[in-house]
This record gives sequence, structure tokens and C-alpha cells, in this order.
Amino acid sequence: MAEPVAATIRKILVATDLTPRCDRALDRAVQLARESQAELVAVHVMDAADQSDSMFDRRERSWRRVPDPAERMRWRLQRDLAEAFEGIRVIAAQGDPAEQLVAHARSEACDLIVTGAASAIDGPDPVR
Repeated sequence: MAEPVAATIRKILVATDLTPRCDRALDRAVQLARESQAELVAVHVMDAADQSDSMFDRRERSWRRVPDPAERMRWRLQRDLAEAFEGIRVIAAQGDPAEQLVAHARSEACDLIVTGAASAIDGPDPVR
């Protein structure tokens, strides 16, 4: 009988909305990347409908300007992951989250996608 072929994970995409509900997925993605010596790509997608125009308006004075989304995401990930942050490539995108995550997973040739659990407002309550 032939032995099963173990899948090789070379690149992992972890989706995060930078809320606590994604912490567990982020921790697991870091663990999997370490175990498989895979590259880790963190993607944060901002829904265009939820963003104000001022977030991307760079004509405001610097002290009033909202930080660049990718810069803000790097800062938050570095704060949350400490030493594990160095091995993570960060991508911040805008658009439909599902479409953007799939597009980035394809363009990055990711072998695995790690996401957090959806919130209760995203769908029906599974307990009912």
C-alpha cells in the first residue's frame, strides 16, 4: 500500500480584520508557518463601503492625517506578535474582503488560507 503524500506548505495567507476575534487565527498561522518553515503573508482588507474618504486623503495636515492602512496594520501586528512579526509580509487592500482575499491568495500562490471565525452578525446564530 502506498504511503500518503504529505502536503508541503510553502506560503500561508492569514486574513485579519485586526480585531480580537482574529487573534487565534493569527497565532495559529504563525505556529503553522514556524512548523513548516513557510512564508507568512498577512492580509487586511478594508471594505470600501465602510471607509471614509478622509482616510485616503493625503492633503490633510500630517498631524490630522489618518496613518496609511498598511503602516497601521504593520504597527498593530508588530505590537501583537512581537518577535514573530519579523517573518510576516503585510498587505493592506481595499474592496470586497472575500474577493480581495481570494485574489491575493492566488497572486501570492498561497498553499493555505487561515481565517478567524465570523461574528454572530455575519450570519444566523448556529446555536438556535
